[in-house]
Amino acid sequence: MQDSLLQYFGESEISFAGFSVKTPSGDVTKNGESIHLEPQVFTFLLLLIRHKEHIVSRDEIVTEVWAGKSASDDAIRALVKKLRIALGDNARAPKFVKTVPLKGYLFIMPVEITFHTDKWWHRKFVIYGAGALFVIFLTLLIQAQFGSFQSLPQEEDRIFTSSLIITVEGSEVSPHLSDNAMLVFSTQPRFENSQHLYIKDLNKRVTKRLTWGTESYVGGILNADGTQLIATKLSANMRSASAGSEESSLVLFNISEHLAIESTDTLNFDPSLLLQQITVLSYSNDNGYLYLFGESQQDQSESVATSNNYGLIRYHIDSGSTHILPVALPENTKITFAKESTNDDLLALSAQSESQSFLILFSRVHNEVILQKEVPLGIKNLSWSPDNRSVSFVSNEGMLLNFNIQKQRVYEWKGIPFKVENVLEQCGDYCFTVKEKPKLLVDITEIPMPFSGAASVSTLQINRASTDAFPNYASDDASLYFVSSSNGTLSLNRYSDNDAYESLMELPGFDDLSSFAVSFDHSYAVGELNKRIFVLDLKTNALRFLTQLSPASTRPVWSLDSKHIYVQERRLDQQEQPITSTLVFDIATNKQSEIARGFSLLRPLNDSFWLAVAENNTAILLPSSYLQQASNKGEVLLASSLRELFANEDLQLGMIDNLMPNNFSVANNALYYFSSTNNNTHLHKVSLADANDKVQSESYSIGRRLLMPQLSVNSNATKVLMVEASPSQSRLMKVDGLRLVPQRIKRVVSETL
Repeated sequence: MQDSLLQYFGESEISFAGFSVKTPSGDVTKNGESIHLEPQVFTFLLLLIRHKEHIVSRDEIVTEVWAGKSASDDAIRALVKKLRIALGDNARAPKFVKTVPLKGYLFIMPVEITFHTDKWWHRKFVIYGAGALFVIFLTLLIQAQFGSFQSLPQEEDRIFTSSLIITVEGSEVSPHLSDNAMLVFSTQPRFENSQHLYIKDLNKRVTKRLTWGTESYVGGILNADGTQLIATKLSANMRSASAGSEESSLVLFNISEHLAIESTDTLNFDPSLLLQQITVLSYSNDNGYLYLFGESQQDQSESVATSNNYGLIRYHIDSGSTHILPVALPENTKITFAKESTNDDLLALSAQSESQSFLILFSRVHNEVILQKEVPLGIKNLSWSPDNRSVSFVSNEGMLLNFNIQKQRVYEWKGIPFKVENVLEQCGDYCFTVKEKPKLLVDITEIPMPFSGAASVSTLQINRASTDAFPNYASDDASLYFVSSSNGTLSLNRYSDNDAYESLMELPGFDDLSSFAVSFDHSYAVGELNKRIFVLDLKTNALRFLTQLSPASTRPVWSLDSKHIYVQERRLDQQEQPITSTLVFDIATNKQSEIARGFSLLRPLNDSFWLAVAENNTAILLPSSYLQQASNKGEVLLASSLRELFANEDLQLGMIDNLMPNNFSVANNALYYFSSTNNNTHLHKVSLADANDKVQSESYSIGRRLLMPQLSVNSNATKVLMVEASPSQSRLMKVDGLRLVPQRIKRVVSETL
């Protein structure tokens, strides 16, 4: 085997169609059974696999197999025949080695190569390296003796730099920046029901809104000079971001230099495309064409088509003519992006299924696919290198990866200190414009109580870099407790009216805190962390997990005397049927007992009422006397015995869609909780004044605000603490000085079409 092949494969394992080939040992097996290959045949097999993306010529075979010595055509044909016999191949219907007349041979079976530690090559390097080091030492000695030595220039280490271009709310949908630094994105404005388009001039830091009305506009893509964009318009009742039906269309916007809409036009398709679901991929380099992907919407039972995929479409903007490019795709795979190389010779395509991502290279010169490569999952769009020799993309894990076309290898761009959502462009050999993965900022917001009618009330906004949640007013209403998660830590904090934040303690967890509630006397807090219930002494900051409770215990809430907690425990009864029990746990004695059964949630509200939610989420105000009577008899209260109460209109609250303990707050003799209908959040107020009166309730629409189901009402019911998530925010960053690291991505799966 020649050193060039040896150096490439090193210690590796090649798999294809049941065959396993190991280098450098030369072991070949098929389904576990050993197969003997002569050294020249083994070298020929490796040569075909090494260069499987192109035809291996006669001269290449002679150079590698016969070390450049002469070899007749008969000898080459005999070599090919031996390999075919070993693989069980047929020259007339080849599965492995295809003869290309007058050109050479092509290995057509997909292969998987796993590169291991290159120990064998390392040992050979040590042998050769010792001699090489001696020669270098001798050369240095001679050069130093005669004073003529000059050190070779060394490449300076690249210094990584990053600079913020802009912070953007919403989801950017333009796959690249225009040449004049324009960016289009879409987001849903607050208190509106539709997605709308915005355009940013990154040089002037100007943003303008382009669309209004009840229709949604998504999938906006700018052309290279920023003078035109295309987007999908959806009618008010459409949710799919695709065109091709009467309720959606592709709209072209012509944009002036002042970021104003000069004109709009709807794309007109050939009638054969009207039944297709059309997705816009990108503009051509000359801005004259659009690349589209069409997917059939017909039922397979009604269509003679054998595949759901309709194909890759090149659409001429001025004439409306279409051309279907011959790109065959695996079943249930869609093309998600297309990008021409800067020399216009190649078209890079990203294709995606539920479990696989593919990079496809299409030759515009020969009008055919020349490469299809499976790559790490997550590829969305692509960026060509300045020399068109490689393509970069982002994986699901947020890594910026590079595919070297000549070497057929995937590398990682190393040095970016954050996870990447998308790559917009490559701005130099080691420079990229990337979009950071969006972050949802979660903050605590205080608002005036809507039912009080107060128009001028000073309110609090806790806007910090951390994610802040689970707010609870303290007893004096002038301070509050809340939990923050930041940089992998979870901490309990207190805010005082003098604008001071105080970190009380770090909690043993990160994002698995599902509830946190302060007792009525503000001495303790109870929560559910990593599916375990804990009690925290707010005076001493002592925390203990209630190991006496089973892992199935959940939704802890406080008793009115702040000495007990109530939990719901899911378990099996004696007949192996699932039931939900309500347990009371004494935090001083660690004793527990069952008080009720069949409730999804049961918690005390005041001396007169409990909130009782049946397992179908129907809720009522349960008079405390029912629990007291059962307790006096030593019985467990059964939800099934209260059918008449759940049917009593005087006690009904209706259906409650969220039973998180922090979704309820009691203040000034009233119960407050959130509900959500058609993406609108409502705050409800239920009076707890008299058990004999009909339930008095009010509701107030908070609007289309993204709220967590958490609230706390101050003691006199004049203010409400809520947890509000702002729109996703991400940064567009320019990063430079990146390094290519080949070691991270060792598994390469390739397929040549």
